[in-house]
Amino acid sequence: MKIAIVHEWWAKNGGAEEVVTQISYLYPEADVWCLYVDKDAKSRKIQGKEIYETWLRFVPFHENRKIAALLSPLVYRTISLKRYDLVIVSSHTFAHWTRFPRSYATKYLCYVYTPARALWMPEIDTRGSILSTTKLGKLLRTIDRYSSRRVDAFAAISNEVEKRIDEFWMRSSTLIYPPVNLEEIYSYVPKRESSNFFSGRDYLVTAGRFVEYKRHTFVIQLAKRMDLPILIMGSGPQRTEIQNLAEDIGVEFMLLVSPDRHTWLNGLANAKAMIFPGIEDFGITPIEAIGLGTPVFALGKGGALDYIQNGVNGQLIERNDVESYREAILNFSSSKDDIRYSVAKFSTYNFKKSFQNWVSESGCINER
Repeated sequence: MKIAIVHEWWAKNGGAEEVVTQISYLYPEADVWCLYVDKDAKSRKIQGKEIYETWLRFVPFHENRKIAALLSPLVYRTISLKRYDLVIVSSHTFAHWTRFPRSYATKYLCYVYTPARALWMPEIDTRGSILSTTKLGKLLRTIDRYSSRRVDAFAAISNEVEKRIDEFWMRSSTLIYPPVNLEEIYSYVPKRESSNFFSGRDYLVTAGRFVEYKRHTFVIQLAKRMDLPILIMGSGPQRTEIQNLAEDIGVEFMLLVSPDRHTWLNGLANAKAMIFPGIEDFGITPIEAIGLGTPVFALGKGGALDYIQNGVNGQLIERNDVESYREAILNFSSSKDDIRYSVAKFSTYNFKKSFQNWVSESGCINER
């Protein structure tokens, strides 16, 4: 059987790339395709095999995400002349539009991080707010829904994404949580490095891509209200705005751009609390923080509903204001062990088992 795995752009070290890597371990004979490999990616190979890139890599400025997203529907429909029996798609924008030369026997399965937020949910992801109100936006939503009908089966990363698939594409899906490397997390021994993290004092942490819907600026305001320093880890276009706000309102902060893995885990492990105030698809980083014994305080919407247990590993906040978060943090009390092992089900092992079952039940490969 000829198998292809298709992904969006191959970023530096994202959670979606880890998902594709784990899928490739399940099907080592598969060809792996992506729009293009980011110039800062750690490797252009998986298991020693080259990642195939589409013709988009020859387009000037293709690494601009807006250009890539706008061109990707055409790219996916003209991806290659190769033929496959099974195509496994990893999608957060338009990868589910993928079409190889099709035979009647070709099966398309799609693992969905979210339908394109900028297209369907501009109130959450404002990067698409202008496009969504235009005739082009309406046309793209119509084509997006139509393209979803050509997929044989969907899987979603969270209950939130399951609901979006049902609402936007009018399709059912199977819930399969993405893999979190809990083996690494549970074996990690954090170091209280006073020279690195605020001389051993309590601090808040926020981590992830520096974009508006992640609401890092809100966490800075919370840190100011609680008179606590804040560790900010990640990368992205909002970096200057985040840094300027922290300086302007007088918050003690440390901003780490793309820190190494040890620093990332140590920063999460030693924090008093991680703050996660956006409406998210899921959230690998909060689960890492919980696995390290750090409680997470998140908005009571979106993917956080799948793993935050009130009073056990954090708190779901109903009112998205500074005082509600402050009160929840001050009143929280739970043991490190209770926090850590509350997320044990989100392991890589469980992901692989669930994924194989889904493929088998979809009638593509007999895994038993």
